[in-house]
Amino acid sequence: MKRALVIGANEEAVFSIRTAQRHGLWVDAMDGNEKAKGLPAADEAYPVDINDLTRVFEITDRLQPCAVVPAPIGHCLTTIGAVNDRYHLAGVSQAAAEKCTDKYRFHQAMREAGLRNAELVLLKEGQKVREEELSGMTRFPVIVKPRFGSGSRGVEICGNRQELLCFLQYELGKDTGLPEDYIAETCIPGPEYGVDGAYVDGEFRMVLLRRKKNTPPPYRQCVGYYAQLPEEEPAFYEKCCRLMQKTGEAMGFRNCVVHADLIRERREDGTLTDEPFVIETSARPSGHNLSNLFTPLSTGVTLVEDFLKLALPELMDSRNENAEGLFRPEKTRKLLIRYFDLAKGTVRSVPDPGELKERYPLLDYVCHIRPGDQLAEVRDGASVMGRGYYILEGENDAQLDAADEKLRAEFRVQA
Repeated sequence: MKRALVIGANEEAVFSIRTAQRHGLWVDAMDGNEKAKGLPAADEAYPVDINDLTRVFEITDRLQPCAVVPAPIGHCLTTIGAVNDRYHLAGVSQAAAEKCTDKYRFHQAMREAGLRNAELVLLKEGQKVREEELSGMTRFPVIVKPRFGSGSRGVEICGNRQELLCFLQYELGKDTGLPEDYIAETCIPGPEYGVDGAYVDGEFRMVLLRRKKNTPPPYRQCVGYYAQLPEEEPAFYEKCCRLMQKTGEAMGFRNCVVHADLIRERREDGTLTDEPFVIETSARPSGHNLSNLFTPLSTGVTLVEDFLKLALPELMDSRNENAEGLFRPEKTRKLLIRYFDLAKGTVRSVPDPGELKERYPLLDYVCHIRPGDQLAEVRDGASVMGRGYYILEGENDAQLDAADEKLRAEFRVQA
């Protein structure tokens, strides 16, 4: 039996582990946390620091994996790249992983490729920022975020130079300087989108473009995604595909899955252009029940499964499958996934799930909110993602919004 490897066995990796097992692969899983929820799901578990390449290679040299199964992961994507390089496996390379997990290196690579018209200042750990060190920032607002890591952790939008300086000196820096490396980058105005896709021999294939539903500034936390049909806004959709192709070339993506965050640029008069801007990208599947649930429901494509068939062609159905057909949706359904960004306060009542499924076009519904819960203000992913989610189907955004508004009104929260 061939052995596949999962590096980073958090809860979101369980789907990847089970997908590989369904295809008859023995799955070994590694994680630095011995209580990681993915470890018990694997056929063999290795609680090991996945940042320690020497220790990782000691294990993988013995295992000789046939593939590293993609799963949502942060900076340790570089370890996956190193393992892929060592055993000549399909998937992201170490060089590409280092570019896309380091926001500063990502920015530099995109600028060199002519794909990034934005200013950026790198701020180092321990630095006590002075005003003259921000002279490279002339366009405001700017967005400040950690150099490494994904999600909304530590992200702040500053409207002018004084706000930026105060945030860096008094909120982040305090007395000891910055707690880690940060970047300050021009904040491009416009609605945000997510991409699920893949590269096959360097060719980008769009699986799903998702429009984000964000909370208002200053936090702008994503609380939902609309599946975008290719025919809805074809000019913008096509430009997203072309930009992702060029981005993959700049990163060095060859045979891997990809997740990206984009912005559709807005003009000063408030109208939207058809020009996308890549906020960041990573050669991994998206988390938060997107690549494992929302994207397959909308497109019929499961990224992890198609990647395994790309990496191990013997897993394809020889009668009707080949690499040309991978990561290609036959059609896209109009869906909305929503997370529970309910008002701050005490939960007084929660609707019955069975009744909701009878009255709303729900494809899935998972709610961890209970009467008596104290709901905090939604500021970041940690404050909302643990509450659950639901997925609605409709003919258009307006229909989805109407159903969503009615469903949310069924929850009673007292401020």
